Amino acid sequence: MIGISALHFDLEQKLKIYHDYDDIKFIEYGVDEFKDLEILNFFMSKPENRNVNLAIHLPLKSNPVEKIEDIRNSNIKFISEMIREILQFEPLYFNLHLGHAFFNKYQNDPLIYLDNANHYLNVLLNVSLKYNIYIENVYSFLDKASGDLCSIGTTAKEFEYIFSKNKDLRLGFCYDLGHSQLQKENFDGLLKQKNLLFHFNVNEGLSDQHLGVQKTGKYTKTFFFEIINQYDFKYVVLELDINETLKTIDILMLK
Repeated sequence: MIGISALHFDLEQKLKIYHDYDDIKFIEYGVDEFKDLEILNFFMSKPENRNVNLAIHLPLKSNPVEKIEDIRNSNIKFISEMIREILQFEPLYFNLHLGHAFFNKYQNDPLIYLDNANHYLNVLLNVSLKYNIYIENVYSFLDKASGDLCSIGTTAKEFEYIFSKNKDLRLGFCYDLGHSQLQKENFDGLLKQKNLLFHFNVNEGLSDQHLGVQKTGKYTKTFFFEIINQYDFKYVVLELDINETLKTIDILMLK
C-alpha cells in the first residue's frame, strides 16, 4: 500500500494528490502539537475527505528514552492524549522516533534508555488495541564523546534489543532509507520481520534532503521497485515535498 506524507502547511495540496491518484492509498500526517490536529480536523471535516485513509507521524520531540521520570511521564501523557484524539480518524498506524539523550550518558549505559523506550511504547500500545506503532531509524552526526544530544535509533542493535523485550505484534519497524544512507547502517536483519513500514526518500549523503525517484542515476524507478519487491512492507510512504512527490509519481507512472 503506497501513501504520501503531509504536514500542516501542505496537507491541502497532498489531499488533492490523494484524490487525483487511485494508487495513492493513504496520507501519513506529521503532528508536533495539538494545533496541527486543528488543521487536520478542519480538512477532514469536509465531505470529500471523510473517507481518506490516514496514518500519523507522532511529534519529533516525543522522547521515549527520556531518563528523568517526571519529564518522561509528562511526555507520555501528552502523546497519549494526542493519540486518543486522533483515534476518531481510525488511523492505520502511528510512527515515532526513539528520541534523544546526552551522548556521554547514553554511551555509558544505553540499556537504561532503551528500557525506558520499551516502557513508553508499552503504554502507548495500551491506549487502544486498534492500531500499530512503528519505530523509525534515524541518524546522528555525533561520533565522539561529548555532552551534546544524540539521536537514539541509529543502529540495528538498538531496535533488536527493543524487539527482543517487546513481543507485541503491533510494534513494527519503520525503515527510513534516507536516514540509513546518512548513518551508513545496515538494517537487513530487521527487514526480515513481517510488520514493516517503509519511508522512501534519498539523499546525496550530506544532509536529509528527502529527494524522490530520479529519471537517471542510482535512484531510478528500477531501484524503487527492487526494494519494494525485496521486502514485505505493509506500508510504503513517499516522504517527500510537493515537487518531489509529483515528480516521483510521474516517474513511477502511478495512476
